[in-house]
Amino acid sequence: MTDDRVCAVIPARGGSKGVPRKNLRMLGGEPLVARAVRTLAGTSSIGSVLVSTDDAEIAAAATRAGARVVRRPAELSGDEASSESAVEHALGHLASLGIVPEVTVFVQATSPFIRPSDVDRAVALVRSGECDVAFSAVPADVHLWRRGTDGPEGVNHDAAV
Repeated sequence: MTDDRVCAVIPARGGSKGVPRKNLRMLGGEPLVARAVRTLAGTSSIGSVLVSTDDAEIAAAATRAGARVVRRPAELSGDEASSESAVEHALGHLASLGIVPEVTVFVQATSPFIRPSDVDRAVALVRSGECDVAFSAVPADVHLWRRGTDGPEGVNHDAAV
């Protein structure tokens, strides 16, 4: 029996407009979703890893890597569905089994360089009460764009510079 006081949820739907099949893209000889599962399984703080998906191939890769799979319903699988809705659905599934984690770790499969020690540190901060929530971020010097009325326009920069 696993210790479900701390669980991790990886939302990994099959469809993507930007990068098709991105959660199955290979990195270091394994699919991104499997890499995320392996990383989380390598922590000392996480009792179970769930992958929320609507895709049979992603489910198979996640299961092979050691995750529990939660089948995501169609209404949570489209482009408009948020990752948070997938996490909420997965937690609802656990609750239906009588499992209510103290801490939930939300990890994107497309963030492949998370270290188990960093996850353990974040979980410890939350479990100790020192923090209500912890998240990771990295600085990025990127130019963001959006569709404007006259074509592409800069969001965080002057497009003319």
